[in-house]
Amino acid sequence: MVDALSRKVEKVSCYAISALVLDWVQEITNSYEHTTWIKEKITRLTVHPQGEVGYSFQGSLLRYQGRVVIREDDQLRCRILQALHDLPIGGTRG
Repeated sequence: MVDALSRKVEKVSCYAISALVLDWVQEITNSYEHTTWIKEKITRLTVHPQGEVGYSFQGSLLRYQGRVVIREDDQLRCRILQALHDLPIGGTRG
């Protein structure tokens, strides 16, 4: 039996890394441009990341207590719920 630790490790190079940006994430990010208080909050967090209690700005999403902030837009919220429900790993089983 061959010991897994004794195997020769080959050097591997990575020339590119891809990142998946879901449509709903981009929609949320775009919607922030239409909401003054969200734009102001993001600006303040960019200058002082710990300055807004409970809020954080990670990547392109504003979060409150770890949850993504979505502006008051029923159509956007419906599209997000539908997109998450339709994912192979999401939705309901059975």
